[in-house]
Amino acid sequence: MFALNGEIYHFQNYNQLIAELKHSMPIQALMRITFSAGIILCKSLMIAEIVKQQRKYKQQVIEENGDIRGVERRNTIYFNIGLLLTMITIGQLVPSVIFHALLKIGIILAVIATTRFCVNQHKHIMILESKNYNKGNSIKEKINQWLHQEPFPLADNELTMEKAAASIGIPTAALSYYIYEFASKTFLSWQSECRMLHCRELLTNDNKNISEIAYECGYNDLAAMSKAFKKRFGVAPTIYRKNLSDTKEN
Repeated sequence: MFALNGEIYHFQNYNQLIAELKHSMPIQALMRITFSAGIILCKSLMIAEIVKQQRKYKQQVIEENGDIRGVERRNTIYFNIGLLLTMITIGQLVPSVIFHALLKIGIILAVIATTRFCVNQHKHIMILESKNYNKGNSIKEKINQWLHQEPFPLADNELTMEKAAASIGIPTAALSYYIYEFASKTFLSWQSECRMLHCRELLTNDNKNISEIAYECGYNDLAAMSKAFKKRFGVAPTIYRKNLSDTKEN
């Protein structure tokens, strides 16, 4: 309590300590305790959500036989940042000079490690974006051109990352890194997102009915496409097309 109040007491005997403890807790100590408890609660909720999402994402990558090194790197960074934030919070309660010196060293090391990770991440992304393959197109440009081919390449339900990379004309490792690290998705979630965007684009064409669009985008039936579309955009494809028509008329 005395440390929380920012004061240091030297007691000569047990009676002096008891007499001091009978006094009400200083408002400064109460404020520090409340502040620290609130911060710890918020951090606990944040860490729980991060752990939940990371486990879910890692399971997706494992199921799709993807490279989990990116997941492991993020887990390490999240853990170290969470540990550092916890130490900073504890520092509100601990007046030890040694503890605060170690805490400052930890902050410096964390900043260096995070900076190195971000620089390396940016370097890899720049390599993907700038490295030329066939006629000077970058990875992103080649993927975009591939997605606009006819018929829609992601309509193949048996498509694997290896087949997709071969069709695009890039190494499988490059496509894997682009999807997992640049797009922050698994192959299946990236495929689903691209299908939805293609569906939305085709819905602007009144010459095609929605069933045709569903099959063209790789869905076995209209119900499956409608469910996925509503989950992604919040409205059924029929309503989306109707809203487009209403907008054009107005």
